[in-house]
Amino acid sequence: MEQRQYQRALGPLAVKWCTGSGEAIGRWIAGAPPTGPVHEPEPDVNFGAGGLAFDGPDQPREGALLFLELAVPGGPPFRGAGLVLRVAPVPIDERDNPYRALWRVAVKFVVLAKGGSEALDAYTQSLRQANGPA
Repeated sequence: MEQRQYQRALGPLAVKWCTGSGEAIGRWIAGAPPTGPVHEPEPDVNFGAGGLAFDGPDQPREGALLFLELAVPGGPPFRGAGLVLRVAPVPIDERDNPYRALWRVAVKFVVLAKGGSEALDAYTQSLRQANGPA
């Protein structure tokens, strides 16, 4: 039985992230430019309305605040922010290229722009109906 507050799914989700600071969250949500280099993880993401986990070549530090830009397939991008809960290396046997370092990053959302949570929840439901739980 699922223990999470929000249901999760595994599927394609466009994610871009950069590190941010708490005092700049409102400006980020309102459309301010990124505060540093923008990173794009692998496209298959484990996500729900409460957070997400992705694999990528860039390693944020645990506890870091990430400014996020997300988009479900066919939908417009929306912004949010989240705290990095865990960072761990992706096991070599789970990598397409064993020589490429990948990190598995788990993020808990702190805030999502208006409509973001609903978009993720609807997309989660559609994927779960089509594929079963993640």
